[in-house]
Amino acid sequence: MSDRLVWQRGTAARTAGLDLTWRMTSHAIVGVALAFTKGELPPDAIDGTIVGLLCMTGIGASDAVELTARPRPELGPETATSKGAIL
Repeated sequence: MSDRLVWQRGTAARTAGLDLTWRMTSHAIVGVALAFTKGELPPDAIDGTIVGLLCMTGIGASDAVELTARPRPELGPETATSKGAIL
């Protein structure tokens, strides 16, 4: 049985627990994204942090490590408008 199914079965009867888990995971993702964009986390912390976030969503540790190790596409430069918003 996959880690995801084990997690779903373990939390299916506890709707409040499931809601809390997803709320905490969402807040963690936003917090990590802000920390990375502000330069508060070093580049060598990215992989371990992403693995932790994936595990919070119910993905097993070995699958999270495999996903994190995959090649990442290059991102284009950010473009700012005259009002300073990023497109």
